[in-house]
Amino acid sequence: MTRKTASSDAALGMDRSIDRRDFLNGVAVAVGALGAGLAGAAQAGEPALWPQDGPGYYPPELNGMRGSHPGSFENAHKLRDGDFWSAAPRIKDTHETYDLVIVGAGISGLAAAWFYRAARPGARILILDNHDDFGGHAKRNEFHLNGKLHLLNGGTLEIDSPRPYSPQADGLLRALGIAPVALSEACNRRKIYTDLGLSHGVFLDEETFGSDRLVPGAPSTYDGLGGSWADFVAKAPLSETARADILRIQTGQIDYMPGLTSEEKKDRLSRMSYRAFLLDVARVDPIVAAFYQTHTQGEWGVGIDAVSALDCWGFFMPGFQGMNLKPGAAPRMSFTPAGYSEGGSYTFHFPDGNASITRLLVRDLIPGAIPGRDCRDVVTARVDYSRLDRRDNPVRIRLSSICLRARNIGGPERSKGVEIAYVRGEDVFRVKAKACVLASWNMMIPYLCPEMPQAQKAALHKIVKTPLVYTSVALRNWTAFQKLGISSVAAPGGYHRISAQLARGYRRLFRRAVAGKSDPPSHDPHALPSRSLGVRSEPRRPRRASGDAL
Repeated sequence: MTRKTASSDAALGMDRSIDRRDFLNGVAVAVGALGAGLAGAAQAGEPALWPQDGPGYYPPELNGMRGSHPGSFENAHKLRDGDFWSAAPRIKDTHETYDLVIVGAGISGLAAAWFYRAARPGARILILDNHDDFGGHAKRNEFHLNGKLHLLNGGTLEIDSPRPYSPQADGLLRALGIAPVALSEACNRRKIYTDLGLSHGVFLDEETFGSDRLVPGAPSTYDGLGGSWADFVAKAPLSETARADILRIQTGQIDYMPGLTSEEKKDRLSRMSYRAFLLDVARVDPIVAAFYQTHTQGEWGVGIDAVSALDCWGFFMPGFQGMNLKPGAAPRMSFTPAGYSEGGSYTFHFPDGNASITRLLVRDLIPGAIPGRDCRDVVTARVDYSRLDRRDNPVRIRLSSICLRARNIGGPERSKGVEIAYVRGEDVFRVKAKACVLASWNMMIPYLCPEMPQAQKAALHKIVKTPLVYTSVALRNWTAFQKLGISSVAAPGGYHRISAQLARGYRRLFRRAVAGKSDPPSHDPHALPSRSLGVRSEPRRPRRASGDAL
């Protein structure tokens, strides 16, 4: 990448320090900064020392658990439980020294490397990651069926933020050649399923709703699919009362808190869950609460019984359209819905989610690892993992390397650099650096950095994650969906909130759209990927969020 002019450097914020908020409010979160080796890769032509250096190594094609996969977490659990170092093998010194070591090769870690190198073009940087692939939460799933490549996101879905992106984050996207607004205009085809005669469906299970039935035609405000709510509920195996209540919540213009100002209504809504709003304020049939129970899982990882009604209003959930609530954020509203209620950011969905962003970062940091020249061809490019950790790379990415300690050399007060210890294979290795960025899971950082002040450790421990399980499946024949007239199925009583969602033809449409073509999708019965979203959520367990309490 050529060096930018002074004016463009200033536009990217390179003339000032990088605030953590800049990362948090954008595409990256860089957390915690501290003041030719045995564990590294072989050079080209030398025998491979580690799997990533050998031929045929390509994690995106692997099946099974691809998030925290086996081998990526066990030693971290031992460290957490306090029994790793007592039985650890002797540390092997790699004799490697870097200007910066980054723990975590997700978007945050890769972005930290990008900004650091932009400020110090000659810097030597090592990025460690405990997984067998880079990308963190922005990985991808690749399927090869009938001689064609099919893609799905293996993590984060799209470029999207509850607040407009900071100048630094927006500048990074632009520097990578990503113009989300222009890409959305060129590539988004919201009528693809409509043109195929497909709509959304809802599966109501016998255990929850009294009868197993797939009900097609569920209306969607997002993409315009489906018919009317009256037609939809008429086909549902529900009582007349429940049908009327769903129709009232979805389309009614009722003020459930007459006589109160908008501010007073928002305050009351902030002190009750959405489930309580439905049952106690709107007074719907209890089965209707079950119908909506999982609507919040995709965003919060918990059901409507653990999310405030005010936050659900901020996410445009139904039931509030007649309450005359003024647009905009309100006190006691959490960060994400408060932002969306005021507009949010631009959005764009690559065929592989945000994996394309991490690939563009890697292409820029390690030229030659990924062929191509722009954000279009990176989608289908194949990564040469053997190039990621070569000794002559100014920036190196070392996979399957679990960091277990980062400490100052000489102590925090008189630090002469940082020592980082990590596990790779059966051994523990040591590298040194002038500085270290911990761009990893917040909950683990206090264990990795015991010198951290206690108050900071306690704050990091408060950031709790809820796992979202994406299940990607390649279907050899998709015509069953076509016969049923559906493109996706929601299952409010099932483990997978979204039990099936087609991603048909997206790669082909993306390539045609960016090339200026607009060929209609074919109706062939061949393979396509399908995605499901599952959440493990215990009812009535409140989420923990900064400043929020029901």
